Amino acid sequence: MSVAPAPAAVTLKPVLRLHDETFDPTQRAGYGLYVVARADGGLRLAVVDTGRTKFVALEDYDALSVVGVDGQPALPAGPTAALRALAHHHGWLGARGWHHVRVAVHHERVTLLPTGLFRPADAPALLALHCDLDIAHERVLWHSHPAADLTAVFATEAALPDWLAATYGAGVAHVLSHLSGLLEGVLHQPSRAETSFAPNPATVHLHVCAGLLTVAVVRGRKLDFTNVFAFTTPEDLVYFTILVMQELQLTPEQVPVTVWGDLTPDAALLALLRRYVRTVRLGERPPDLQYTYRLDQTFPHRYFELFALHLCG
Repeated sequence: MSVAPAPAAVTLKPVLRLHDETFDPTQRAGYGLYVVARADGGLRLAVVDTGRTKFVALEDYDALSVVGVDGQPALPAGPTAALRALAHHHGWLGARGWHHVRVAVHHERVTLLPTGLFRPADAPALLALHCDLDIAHERVLWHSHPAADLTAVFATEAALPDWLAATYGAGVAHVLSHLSGLLEGVLHQPSRAETSFAPNPATVHLHVCAGLLTVAVVRGRKLDFTNVFAFTTPEDLVYFTILVMQELQLTPEQVPVTVWGDLTPDAALLALLRRYVRTVRLGERPPDLQYTYRLDQTFPHRYFELFALHLCG
């Protein structure tokens, strides 16, 4: 009989709290709540005013290191434990009445396939071809992207959908993969076709967060490639980027690379990448949405995966 892992102690430290003056958490019916549960155990929250399509709150929490009974660092707590711990003392995270709630899990256990080939009954077997699954404690879910004709199939803790339903009510909260937000955000980027002589110019998009590199290659407004890589050094990240470009026969001197995520404009990682790729630019927030002026305190390339959840309707 399989035994569930012992729950890890959860300690979350706030690193950012930005609220617009118009944000009234007592009027939750007019707001959408978005959460990204990072691979390192941290949480990110954003609130959008659905009437104005304007983000009015952003909060970021880091997971502090936890030492196990054996004196060794414990694995990061899963999203359910992290959400439960933060909601316990948070003013509005665990409250009911939101217009909608979307929670994205950030990890490598996700794949995409054409929607026409997807069969819900085959989802567990399909995902098992790409990663190891703990069927006793995980659930396989999926999210469709009609505009791209793709379906994201991913794993999550079995307890997470149950906790969300119990906390926010049936049908209010939905679990997604972080890849779904990134996919929608990337495909909504303004086309650069007018600056290229190629009929279907390719663009490479990177997202860097919590030791995971997500790569998406778009050609002619269609997704050409995507994958998630674990990395530990800047050299790893550059290696995976160049590897993908070589496999797709993309020339680093000609194809631009856009980067989002947890890095500063002067990061050594960017300097190293620019040695091999001619055009490396930092990305912007998803277009066609509004953002409180409070977010001017953050870099525009940060929290892209969080804001893009609004596009996953």
